[in-house]
Amino acid sequence: MNKDTNLFDLLAACSRAIANACKGCWKLFCNMLRLTYRKWYIVLPLWVIFGGLYYYAHRPIRAKYKVQGIVLLNGPSVEHFNQAVSALALSEPSPGRNTADRLNIDPSIAALTYRYQTRDVIDMLADGYPDFVDYKDKIIRNDTMVIHMQDRICLRFRLKHYLTALPQIEEGLLHFFNTDPDMMKAYEVYLKNLQREAKFHHDQIEKLDSLTSDFYFRQGAAVLPIDNGKETVSFGNRGIHLFLDDIKKEMELCRQVDQRLARATAPVVFEHHLVAAPSIKYHPIVRLLLTLLIGWLGALLIAHVVERWKDINAWLRA
Repeated sequence: MNKDTNLFDLLAACSRAIANACKGCWKLFCNMLRLTYRKWYIVLPLWVIFGGLYYYAHRPIRAKYKVQGIVLLNGPSVEHFNQAVSALALSEPSPGRNTADRLNIDPSIAALTYRYQTRDVIDMLADGYPDFVDYKDKIIRNDTMVIHMQDRICLRFRLKHYLTALPQIEEGLLHFFNTDPDMMKAYEVYLKNLQREAKFHHDQIEKLDSLTSDFYFRQGAAVLPIDNGKETVSFGNRGIHLFLDDIKKEMELCRQVDQRLARATAPVVFEHHLVAAPSIKYHPIVRLLLTLLIGWLGALLIAHVVERWKDINAWLRA
């Protein structure tokens, strides 16, 4: 191509190249169809074989699952929990024995788990409740628009074949985390402070209630105007809502602390049981079509070799 070629000539040359490529692909496809028709006795058995291999490889007993659960940390930090998970993941080169020793479960069950990892839990509304999990690990930790929760984290791993082993794996994970000495120390400090906080709020409610009762009832009884032919008696000024907002606020704080105290039964607990979902990269129909396509191409290759065997044999003997 010389320097005098203009844009129109360049577009025309690209169009011709694309047209020739399309014609070549169509011609190749037609030749493949003709070869399939001529050698159907080779193509059809291979299709059946590949279809059978697909269903054998993807039978329910060989299914793989993604397992995850939201972990509630009662004292231990997120960084400490991540270190413990990293130590657990180091046993993956020989998962049967090493993971079994760490989780205190049967090696055959421990060998079903792999790829342990954690993901941050995000609180967008800053209300202390999780909003979503950062599965793709794209949210920057120092982003001030979102809050990475410090008492919750998502634990994920993969499970092979047997969902019936999930309760034992969950129990083994809790045993592994809750027997860590550093986590136990953090939990003991956290529990003591939480109990003191709960006692403080309960005492505050009693003090406010005592002050309110004293204000209402230290005055003598007052006879009110006759109502429906009867005289009524009232103690104190009921029109004054003394400490009412403070009492409501303390009761809400007391409720929150009591909930945290009820959940703090161990350094690490699962908010809910572990949940498993099938690990599917492609739709089953798409995977079946890909398997049949590979089988068809393999059959065509064998059919082409059979059809050209004389030429190939002559070339090899030349």
